Amino acid sequence: MPNKENSENLFYSYDINNIHFVAMNSEIPYKFNEQYKLDFQNWLNNDLKSTNKKWKIVYLHRPLYCSMPDDYHCISSSQDMRDILEVILMENKVDLVLAGHVHAYERLFPIYKEKIDSTSISQDKSIYNNPKYPVHIVCGAGGNREAYAKCK
Repeated sequence: MPNKENSENLFYSYDINNIHFVAMNSEIPYKFNEQYKLDFQNWLNNDLKSTNKKWKIVYLHRPLYCSMPDDYHCISSSQDMRDILEVILMENKVDLVLAGHVHAYERLFPIYKEKIDSTSISQDKSIYNNPKYPVHIVCGAGGNREAYAKCK
């Protein structure tokens, strides 16, 4: 595994063509001490700053954003993830964040600090043209027998 000596295999990055991928453990806010969190944040910031690839894609288990209104993970867990990651992802111009955990599919508008970059969204809302915020996709549809989300 890349970065094994520094991360216990819990986070690493690699490049494929013109894409820089970052894989990370989303349990860091819950199961590790403050020093480990800081070391991880420093690593992530330095890693993203050091790449010259055109696209930056981050993937992890817990989402930073999701919209199921009564789901604990969309209320508490996503806020925890934003607290340790969102500024770093934004400042380093991450293009796409892929997550799971919530057993639903969502593609969110480009978003940062709960504000949507509406200037980059096409009129029919299907295309994002050079968004200034990361796009988040929750792709946790498989693996559980949960009911359909009840949107309000």
